[in-house]
Amino acid sequence: MVCNSCGHPQKDISEQWLADINEIYSKYEMYPLSEGSEPLLFSDTGTPTPRSRVLLENFLSTFPLNQSGKLLDIGCGNGSLLKQFHKLKPHWNLYGHEQSGRQEDILSLDGVEGYYSGELDSISNQFNVIIMTYVIEHLINPIEILKKIQHLLLPGGLFVVQTSYFNDNPFDLMVCDHCSHFTPETLAVAAQKSGFSIKHVTDQWIAKEIGFVAQAGTDKEISIDADKTKTNLDNGLLWLQKLAEDSKHKANDKVVGIFGTAVAGTWLAASLEGKAAFFVDENPTQHGKFHMKIPIISPEKVPAGAAVIMGFLPNLACKIAARLSIQYPEIEFIIPNS
Repeated sequence: MVCNSCGHPQKDISEQWLADINEIYSKYEMYPLSEGSEPLLFSDTGTPTPRSRVLLENFLSTFPLNQSGKLLDIGCGNGSLLKQFHKLKPHWNLYGHEQSGRQEDILSLDGVEGYYSGELDSISNQFNVIIMTYVIEHLINPIEILKKIQHLLLPGGLFVVQTSYFNDNPFDLMVCDHCSHFTPETLAVAAQKSGFSIKHVTDQWIAKEIGFVAQAGTDKEISIDADKTKTNLDNGLLWLQKLAEDSKHKANDKVVGIFGTAVAGTWLAASLEGKAAFFVDENPTQHGKFHMKIPIISPEKVPAGAAVIMGFLPNLACKIAARLSIQYPEIEFIIPNS
């Protein structure tokens, strides 16, 4: 569904969807394959870095902060971002927020001074920086929540939002609990309608993601082409359908594995209906484990004659495959069609 007024794409918030979400969250475990550690991003040379570290280094290089201050991480999870921020700004006072009280353990982390749960209205404190990563896509009424956040900022404070971009990552459309999907334009509309003025867009900070850094203020009204958003959504869904069909055909011809165990890899494995022989992952903490009852192996363990399907749009798939082929020239990487 796409709003004809603001162009915002959102899943149908039906009773069945709400029931599915309740079931997902009742059993939710953060990053189970990596034992709670956040995803690693690999540089062009293959160097791994925690995702939140990459985000924060980009943020701090663009917005140098004072040596001390107060930061709130909304959707803090087990504190991955707070840990990385403390390493970069050790004199800041850090706070976390989650919907439930299950993450109170973050109070034991260095630099963490407080933990909030439940409604944002109950927070009486204000902050120099508020960060909300990979949360806005879960919100049924994102503008309502952003308006509440605006009141939690100190004068001149910065608000950082980061989320997936379905144009660069169509697999995000398949994530059940991601009900809101954004383009750079619709994200800007949400900010403007919530009383924020965007100071920087973060689309180049992390591949397949978009976001902004904003302050309380007024931006001019943004015009949206809802038809363009609908077309992009349809194209993304058609691309996924074709990828699933092509992958099934390839799996009929030879043994295939799937690169990565995140959303894309999980969806591809489900689409192959039992024909995926293995997952390949560069993260050593996952090697030797199983996902969907399928073994996870390192690139060097790919069986001779097997092929590895790359669950990315062609440009990124080619980039990753080119890097890995230098070290593993014997692996056949299957690049999706555009």
